[in-house]
Amino acid sequence: MKRVLWIAAAAMVCGSLAGVAALCRPGFGQTAPGADAPAAAYRMTMLIGHDKNVKAIAVSPDGRRLATGSDDKMVRLWDAATGQSVRVLAGHRKGVKSVAFSPDGSLLASGSDDDTAILWDTQTGQMAHLLVGHKKGVKCVAFSPDGRLVATGSDDKTLKLWNAATGAMIRSLPSPKKGVKQLVFAPDGKILAIIDDKAAALWTPAE
Repeated sequence: MKRVLWIAAAAMVCGSLAGVAALCRPGFGQTAPGADAPAAAYRMTMLIGHDKNVKAIAVSPDGRRLATGSDDKMVRLWDAATGQSVRVLAGHRKGVKSVAFSPDGSLLASGSDDDTAILWDTQTGQMAHLLVGHKKGVKCVAFSPDGRLVATGSDDKTLKLWNAATGAMIRSLPSPKKGVKQLVFAPDGKILAIIDDKAAALWTPAE
């Protein structure tokens, strides 16, 4: 069952701890007492389908699809216009902790506590490449701005770079102190920033 609420918030999408994600769209607010203009209101559509906690969410570059990852081991693709689940991507053996679309939206990367990442074909829902090499859970994934590289960060204290077209590992780099918790490419793709529990680092991901 889908519930629709009206809220004053600025979020686009969010995950939850109850197997539900939410999609927020601009709507019509009510004028608060003493205010001259309506409050910024957003319509919240609940994305219901996962059986366990939703731990990751991403929006496709064209804004037409959403991806969610859950402790139920599944990745789901959603229609952003309707909030309906359109594909269930099954392949991980443990909970999914991160998801990211490629710049052109043709691929989706997912990272899991099963020590792997998967590249999915978003049109067919088929697994394009299984990225094997980490020794602990993969907590974060990201594509380079040109879509040629995929970066994965893990609790095994390494950052790995992969060829997005072939799934081949290009390089493995050490984390400064502990496992990699987040990572992001600079807009020009020349710098990759990572953080672990107590440190940050910058890498130049040249092949």
